[in-house]
Order: sequence, then C-alpha cells, then structure tokens
Amino acid sequence: MHLLGTLQWTRHAYDTLLSAPVKRLLIVAVIVLAVSLGYRTYGSPETGTGSLTLPQPSPNTDEPAPSFEADQRDGGSFDFSGEGTYVLAFWSTLNKDTADARPEFDRLARDYASKDISFAAVYVSNVLSVPEDEMEVPYAVMQDGSGELTAMYNVKRVPRLFLVHDGTIEMVQNGYYAQNEKSLREELDRIVEENAT
Repeated sequence: MHLLGTLQWTRHAYDTLLSAPVKRLLIVAVIVLAVSLGYRTYGSPETGTGSLTLPQPSPNTDEPAPSFEADQRDGGSFDFSGEGTYVLAFWSTLNKDTADARPEFDRLARDYASKDISFAAVYVSNVLSVPEDEMEVPYAVMQDGSGELTAMYNVKRVPRLFLVHDGTIEMVQNGYYAQNEKSLREELDRIVEENAT
C-alpha cells in the first residue's frame, strides 16, 4: 500500500509540474530544436548562417549605379546619369553618424570641387526636413520623402556612401568610421590620376 501511495503522489507531482501549457512549451521547444538541427545538417550552405559572410545588399562595388533625377533642396535638379564621377551619400537627420560624417563630406566636396567630381547627399527621412545649415554647402542636397531613391540604392542603414565612376560603383561605405575620409580620398585621388592620363 505504501508503494501505491508513493506512485500516486509521484504521478500527481508529475502532472502538477508538467501542466498543459508547460507540456506544450516543451513539445514546441523539441520540435524547433529538431527542425533547426535538420536545417543546419541538411540545408544548403547558401541559406545557412554558420560562418558565412553574406554580401552587402545590391547595388554594390563593381555593379552599375542606378541613374535618377531628383529635385534639390535649393530648387534645382540633380541628374545622376552615371557619366563622370559622383560621391552619393544617404543620410538621416535622426542619425548621429550622419552628423559626424557631414564635416568630412563637406571638406571632401570643397577639396575636389575643381576636379570634376560631383557630391550629393540624400536625406532618407521624411519626418524632418534637411537641416537649414545644409543650404550653403558645396554639394547637392536632396530629400527622399517617398523612399524611391532609398529603395533604388537598397539603403537599410545610414550613412551609406557610394563612389561612382562612369556608371560603375567603385566603393561603398556603410556606417561612419574615422578612416572613411582617408579611404575615400585615396580612391578619389586614384580616379583623378586616371582621368589625367
């Protein structure tokens, strides 16, 4: 009788500890674990996560740059036809890295103004307008309130910068880092040198 009472108590404790919601949760966890193990074991390497480094979203380096025409903040029109050399930056007024990148971008635009290199900044936010101090800058300023340019260039985070030479993307910079200006300047100097010969 003592053994039967112990078994009944154990069964009651088991049922109490593993109530219906807990049982369902355990079943779901086991299923998810089995599916993920199967996926990692039998899935194709292109879709796994593992240690693969996935490419940046297109357009990217060595790809054609999408052409566009857009209205500038000052009322003019900016024609990005692909011919020539362009530095195109996507920014947001809501982003600290954009504010950090602007002085360098301004400096580069002034330094290369006489070398047939066009600079342009596209503000991706439709929430706030382009900052007033962007009115007197040596580059075109546009606001992409509709998101058309942002989608065309597949901008997922800002700042994102493209260096385009004769319709081909030569360099893409994602985010803002202190060494960005140096590496961009090196590429611009290379293009200027190429054009001079």
